Amino acid sequence: QATSTTGVTVSSSSYTSIGASADITPSSTSNKVLVINCTGSMAYNAGDIAMRIVRDSTEIMVQGRQAYTNANDWVGNPVTLMYLDSPSSTSSITYSFECKVSGNQIEYNSTGGGTTNVNSAVTLLMEIEG
Repeated sequence: QATSTTGVTVSSSSYTSIGASADITPSSTSNKVLVINCTGSMAYNAGDIAMRIVRDSTEIMVQGRQAYTNANDWVGNPVTLMYLDSPSSTSSITYSFECKVSGNQIEYNSTGGGTTNVNSAVTLLMEIEG
């Protein structure tokens, strides 16, 4: 488990790291890894909000429209990313999370109005015997 109290503003139409990464070393190549990332965020006229999970440098899961807002005000956006991965590895693996918007911005791990007003993002990696 890893936690992060760092807020990240994303205002790009390209995927941007939102932090809260975590590492795990599976004990067998047949084991799976359950990847969970949860936090709160606030969006301001963000348009389409897309998020993805990356294993090392490989995209493994995409939520193409995790949320959408065209409101000219802060809108709460709870984030839960979850994926059961089959990495087929016994080497150390880093799971990270990225976000992009088609409009103005989203403040990941924030209560809005600035990235100093933070929540606590939790990333949980659980090895499941295969």
